Amino acid sequence: AAESKTGKLQPPEIDTVTLEKRADGLMYAAGADKPYTGKDVEKLVTGEKPEDRKEYVVVTPYKDGKIDGTKETYFMTGRLREGRIYKAGEAIESTVYFPSGKKKLYAELNAKDVAEGDYKRWHENGTLHTEGAHDADERFQGVFKEFDDQGKLTGQYLWEHGVLKKAIFETPAQKEDRLKSYGKLDGES
Repeated sequence: AAESKTGKLQPPEIDTVTLEKRADGLMYAAGADKPYTGKDVEKLVTGEKPEDRKEYVVVTPYKDGKIDGTKETYFMTGRLREGRIYKAGEAIESTVYFPSGKKKLYAELNAKDVAEGDYKRWHENGTLHTEGAHDADERFQGVFKEFDDQGKLTGQYLWEHGVLKKAIFETPAQKEDRLKSYGKLDGES
């Protein structure tokens, strides 16, 4: 993000580069013979309904027609929303931020550009909320730990490819949340 003349944050300026994906899978500037190297800065609008509409500015770095570097998504306030790292077109990791600028979540990514491997989520006050991992299909895998906003462990669960297998530990409040979200465990009455 850049600071305006008033010293306030603002998102990067939209550019006028028109990119196209060609049969070789690489990105080219319209009419160019060589794959694109440079940054593409565009506005992203999400949400089908007006009340769900959100706008962001996305800065995507390219090298030889592939995303290479940190793809940055900014809130319209100019604060970074997400930094997604790529190397020669391969996704590596993503870090997402709250509108306040504090870290919200971190996930390792796989070649399909989905979460696989380490995953962490934080409360807005900066304390760890959730810690675990995803399998290659972005499903919970292995032991997940959940913490309250004071850092106290409130739940620990064992997942196998997105299926909750065991509640190792949970507070009564976590159990209530688990039952609402995921139902009873096998053999639980």
